[in-house]
Amino acid sequence: MKVSNFNDNEFARIRNTEIQKRKENFVKYLENNDLESSCHLAKFRLDDFHEYYGRGRENSEYYAKVTQILMDKYLAQRRLSKTIEESVETVGIKMEYLNRWLKRSKYADFKDENLKVTVKLILDGFRRKKPMGEIERISGMKEDAIRRSVLLGQKGDEMFKPLSDFYESEILPAKLDKFLQANETKSVRKALESADLTKEEMLAYYELGKNGDERFEEFYREFFSIKKGTYVYHIDKGKSHKIAMRESFLTPEEYDECRDELEKLLRLIKFNIVLEALRNDKTSNVMASKAGCSVDDIYDWYFRGGDGEDGYVEFYEAFHKGYVKPNIVPIQKKLDSENVNIDNLIRSNKDIFTRKDFDIWLKHGLIKIGVVHLDKDDEDEDEDDEKKTKKIHLNISGPKSSRTSLGRKKSEISEEELKRQILGN
Repeated sequence: MKVSNFNDNEFARIRNTEIQKRKENFVKYLENNDLESSCHLAKFRLDDFHEYYGRGRENSEYYAKVTQILMDKYLAQRRLSKTIEESVETVGIKMEYLNRWLKRSKYADFKDENLKVTVKLILDGFRRKKPMGEIERISGMKEDAIRRSVLLGQKGDEMFKPLSDFYESEILPAKLDKFLQANETKSVRKALESADLTKEEMLAYYELGKNGDERFEEFYREFFSIKKGTYVYHIDKGKSHKIAMRESFLTPEEYDECRDELEKLLRLIKFNIVLEALRNDKTSNVMASKAGCSVDDIYDWYFRGGDGEDGYVEFYEAFHKGYVKPNIVPIQKKLDSENVNIDNLIRSNKDIFTRKDFDIWLKHGLIKIGVVHLDKDDEDEDEDDEKKTKKIHLNISGPKSSRTSLGRKKSEISEEELKRQILGN
């Protein structure tokens, strides 16, 4: 019997040759056909291909060629505005292959090209004014990642600069305007939601304006003003400095920069509350309660204004004409009468002034007990109010020690001098 020379090694060689030929044919077919059709033409089962490719033999030339073709096919589908899932399905690959390509450093070129396609899809969505949800779906990027991409472009990243350029010229201006308008009735955080802005976005463009970018200088000025107003609002409502800073978005540096202005704004608010209560015939303790300050604070402002200190003069004039002057003249008359009972005097006028007022007026020499008798001419209400105010202003102006000097005993000061200091004559 003749023995065949065909052995296992020969069989393996022939088999490997056949497989290699199929692989070469598969690569040729894959360039112009889908994955399933290419497998069929090359006499591969699709499952066999996935079993082989899934093992990731990345060092083989065949694997590298197949990978490049599949990557190109995937990117081509994405350029047609298909979603990631649709592109994967159309090409016939598995999501794990795509994840592998994006994670491995050896595929950096694919990763860069994929990112370029993604940016183009986002930009196309911006231009077509598509809803953010639709842009997310097509690009495969979450909204916060899209916003971060825009900020990267704004900071000079060339990959994302087309996004930031279009966003800043065509989309952002309307959002910033809406944000500023919303601040008129809403908190800063609610205004951000209304304008579809993130805190990071808004502050990034605020800083650009602060640093001299002409496109955003007006936004910077307007929002800085809102910041200050918001801080004052929360402090006026009794909130702590920490809470007011947080809600207003003021930075510590900005607070230090405008501290005097903020304090002045707070004072003006309290001034107006006090004077509004005064117009409603309230006593000083009620005024202080409504303004969230003390009676001592009110008189501190009053005497500062009397001394001519900037920012307090108008309050002094209004408070003097509306509260102090109408009370001290009739009170002084009663004090000048014999056997006046101070407690009864205060008690009978409790709806007009308080003991605290009386003590302060007495301490600062605005009234005297049993010393000065006012002349009829000096009490005449037809006398020019402005001149009276000026006289009283002179009475309390100057160093605080000059006001307390009115409290000396009668034996230490003449009656004429007392009249002059009280009436300004």
